[in-house]
Amino acid sequence: MGKTALALEFIKNLPAVYYSARELSEQEQLLTLTGEAGVACDAHDAAFSYYRCFKQAVERNPESKTVFVIDEFQFMISSGEGFKNAFVTLMKEPELDGKVMFLLLSSSVNWVENSLVEDMGPAARNLAGFIKLKEFTFVELLDRFPKMQMVDTIYAGGILGGVPGLLDYWSEKLDVKDNIMRLFLMKRGLLRNEAERFLKSELRELPAYNAILATLAAGNWKLNDIYARTGFSRAKISVYLKNLICLDIVEKVFSMETGSHDDVKKGMYCIKDNYLCFWYRYVFPNMSLLDRGMEKEVYENIVSYDLDNFMRERYASVCFEYMKLMSDLGKLSRKYEKWGRWYGKAGDIDVIGRDEEGHTLVAFCNFKSTPMNGAELRKYRELMRIAGVAADEIYIFAKSGFGQDIKVAAAYDKINLINMDEL
Repeated sequence: MGKTALALEFIKNLPAVYYSARELSEQEQLLTLTGEAGVACDAHDAAFSYYRCFKQAVERNPESKTVFVIDEFQFMISSGEGFKNAFVTLMKEPELDGKVMFLLLSSSVNWVENSLVEDMGPAARNLAGFIKLKEFTFVELLDRFPKMQMVDTIYAGGILGGVPGLLDYWSEKLDVKDNIMRLFLMKRGLLRNEAERFLKSELRELPAYNAILATLAAGNWKLNDIYARTGFSRAKISVYLKNLICLDIVEKVFSMETGSHDDVKKGMYCIKDNYLCFWYRYVFPNMSLLDRGMEKEVYENIVSYDLDNFMRERYASVCFEYMKLMSDLGKLSRKYEKWGRWYGKAGDIDVIGRDEEGHTLVAFCNFKSTPMNGAELRKYRELMRIAGVAADEIYIFAKSGFGQDIKVAAAYDKINLINMDEL
């Protein structure tokens, strides 16, 4: 997520010690830390300790605050009590008040949110605050890839999400197909096995999670769909989904209240992480073909055929962000405070905004390779009727532009049409 790069940038011109903790015994962890921190400690000395290591580092810069960055600090906690004791002692010493700062970093969202306080015990009382780094927004993604066309940036974000460490692998010099082939489908693809490695580090019972995630990635978002495909009990599925939600991998989605109840999809779950969703949709179910060296066939017959369908949901998220931003900047006719989506059995309304007076904005997002036609506009109108939504403003986004019949209808009904290059 870029936590290490951010911390290293912060300490660039400060007296600081950076240490990346590993899965080691406490003795070995301490030996490694002292070596990398450049302090003189003898392993056979009775005073050899975390406290002495940190204190010596502080004494090297008596006039300045010393920053200790402990990366993946969960390994320090699990290796023994020494780090916690030193941390508490340093924080309580009056002469060190204002002289010491700890940045404790962890990649494990699950551990930080569910186990950190218990594992740290009384030492947790000395934590002054928490910062949870979020993925790049799409606006930030545009800054990350300034040379790429808008549509290619949407593909990059839709496939990899907003995680800086994954986006570093995407090449601005290659097209979407070549990036997918190079990163996911080739035998030595840099991201071909990363999803499995990550999940193994965070979850037990991986076969069960694989089954659930593959089901969700295929577009089966309802609990009954997961039950029908996996055969797991609903209670078991609920526990697994809860764990995946804690890891920010899955989210439960709800329809915005519009007054229509009969045609709404309820109890839906989707994969929140774009990279994992892409991996479970195209790599995981085709691993045998990929192992046989059939990556070209997998791309042409499976990925290429379905990619725009996969990207539609990601494109809708980009349009959702765009509409909220335009509202916040005062670029719309009204200020909309409440935002949501409507998930119906016949289709979805991608963006709904409401202001305090009850005025409603609606937006639809079309990610097809052909210009949008009149039949699709009629479908959108029908979805609004089914949802019971009377829109004061309508926006339609289209990857490939609009047919002439749409342009005429839009001019007559004052529908706002937004092409890809206008986004």
